[in-house]
Amino acid sequence: MPDDQALSAAQDLDLWGLNVYRWDEPESAIEQWKASSDKAFYLSEAGADSYMKIAKHGFAQGENQRAQAVANGRIISKVLRPESESSGIVIFSFADGLWKAGDPSQQDVGGWAPESSGVPYDGTANEEYWGIVDIDRNKKETFALIKVLFHQPDPVQVQSDHHHE
Repeated sequence: MPDDQALSAAQDLDLWGLNVYRWDEPESAIEQWKASSDKAFYLSEAGADSYMKIAKHGFAQGENQRAQAVANGRIISKVLRPESESSGIVIFSFADGLWKAGDPSQQDVGGWAPESSGVPYDGTANEEYWGIVDIDRNKKETFALIKVLFHQPDPVQVQSDHHHE
């Protein structure tokens, strides 16, 4: 979150982008922003990866597209609620990557920031598994959910319909 010095130095900005990783609960960042500024904002980077370093919160260890879909669904639904007053959200990222850890010619399960706290549901950001499409550009489970959420008049209801823990 920008401090008072940053806010005063950038008074001419009309729209602020916030990179927010607060588990699957972006509300605290939204409320924190609204308490510090009346400027328009959007979440310029938010989301979840699809690799669970450990089994946790009912999600199995390993590649876990369901965990990513549930987290992204919750995040997007909360941001798109009218009371959030957000101007939108950008989900990080479009495609899984090869370049963050280990061998740059293959997708690795390394590259994580252990206990990075803001990442659902294992607290570990696995840097090569953030895409809404996989390394071969196949749509992941989260892709279909995101498509629905951005085309529904009531994203909260859609998110609830897709939540199966």
